[in-house]
Amino acid sequence: MTTNEDLEKRIEILEKEVKHLKAALQYQKKKKMIKRSKLTEGCII
Repeated sequence: MTTNEDLEKRIEILEKEVKHLKAALQYQKKKKMIKRSKLTEGCII
């Protein structure tokens, strides 16, 4: 059976993973926006 301590430790690990994944997603979005803005730099909309 899993103890509360084990569960709390697992929650902390999962929270860190979520934080890391959110940061990676933000980086990808930012990178994509920069790429998109460079493509439209010379275009008149």
